[in-house]
Amino acid sequence: MASKATHRSTGLLPSRQWPDFRVVLVTDHPPEGRSCFQVVRWNNAGVAESEDLVNAGLGIYQGTIDIFSALLKEVFRVLSDATAGDNLRGGN
Repeated sequence: MASKATHRSTGLLPSRQWPDFRVVLVTDHPPEGRSCFQVVRWNNAGVAESEDLVNAGLGIYQGTIDIFSALLKEVFRVLSDATAGDNLRGGN
């Protein structure tokens, strides 16, 4: 199920120049029931809509998303641990 953003873009709408334009957002903490990968597209009215990558009509299977979600969460965990270690040592 797609969700609609409440913000309308005031600049050039990518959907007018590139009707198939999509942005993929990545998070290691998706909302309950959502994928780590969200696709954002703009409808004809210029309103951004988001949906899970598997539902975006791009031919990507749930199993593939599950594998890459697990990998993504591990990468974010390692980066977070490294950053915490730098902060403990007084690094930037």
